Amino acid sequence: MTDINIIKNELKDMLSEKRFAHSVAVANQAVKLAEIYGEDTDKALIAGLVHDACKEISKEEQLKIIDKFGIILSDIEKTEPNIWHGYAASGYITERWSITDSEICSAVKYHTCGRGNMSVLEKIIFVADLTSLDRDYPDSAPIREISYKSLDRAIYECYLYIIPFILKQGGRITQNTLDCYNCAVNEMKKELIK
Repeated sequence: MTDINIIKNELKDMLSEKRFAHSVAVANQAVKLAEIYGEDTDKALIAGLVHDACKEISKEEQLKIIDKFGIILSDIEKTEPNIWHGYAASGYITERWSITDSEICSAVKYHTCGRGNMSVLEKIIFVADLTSLDRDYPDSAPIREISYKSLDRAIYECYLYIIPFILKQGGRITQNTLDCYNCAVNEMKKELIK
């Protein structure tokens, strides 16, 4: 795998200043969450840094990368270009930086829409993307605090923000998003029983 400093320097050249700052903030938040939940902090750092590697390339280029790596989009995913960058980045990072760790690639792939039965690292990147210190929407700080106690509760709270936003934009909700939401609710219920 490529040296983290090489990745940072290349990302700085590839991304806008704001997007690069966001990537660093997500990486920092991911490391903090990884420490809390006993996950590999190096994997969290890398996944957080590269999660938006394809965010600022054209939608056409994102689809080319998705196709190149044999990633199959569902019919609904094909109509929701806002999630394509995660899918594209999961392949792109393998080619550009030799990041082949399946946990990192999967966390990058699903950081926008989530999926059912996510690993802890996938949950961390999903939540870190929405709660990093650069985020300033009204619910980001309270959800950040929740994330230090329960990733599943944080995911649930994220969806209380995300799903109405998607609906207001006239977007469609992917099956992965529904599965992720339902899994988070199920895990929260299990926590209440303990």
